[in-house]
Amino acid sequence: MDSILRYSVPDDGVGIWWLGQASYCFKSPKGKIVLLDPYLSDSCGKSHPGHGFNRLVPPPIEPKALIADIILCSHDHLDHLDPETLASIPQKVLKKVTFAGPRNACNHAKKLGFFFKKSVEIFLGETALIDGIKITGTFALPTDDSDLYHQGFVIEFENGIKIYNTGDTGYCE
Repeated sequence: MDSILRYSVPDDGVGIWWLGQASYCFKSPKGKIVLLDPYLSDSCGKSHPGHGFNRLVPPPIEPKALIADIILCSHDHLDHLDPETLASIPQKVLKKVTFAGPRNACNHAKKLGFFFKKSVEIFLGETALIDGIKITGTFALPTDDSDLYHQGFVIEFENGIKIYNTGDTGYCE
């Protein structure tokens, strides 16, 4: 996390770090940190032993070291809204974070007892402006029948650079 915090993002760029699985860290030129689907544990492997869900890449950051301005979760499955990762982030850090995602993710985080500075529901096709960063909910085809609240995001940074992430999605034209 220290190297991310020290990294100076050029005015015409965005810092991007892959954290494993579907988890990313983005840093804007103004220093805003966005975590997308932070999964830094092996909770899926532990909850489904013998099913091949074990983490294949070691987490590049200890969850307790995470710092963020915004945490986005595309849906509430363990490998996108990971209770172990969120529980490891110090409460003093979480109190400064805006948590955003579809209603099921926001409700799940609240039910798990996480308290953020703010929680923002972002629905399909809607845009929220958080700390100068525009986040729009986009279509994602659910990969299973457990819920219909999978979505992706278009994240537009202060400098106009856009990143599109599908979250979990099945193939769809």
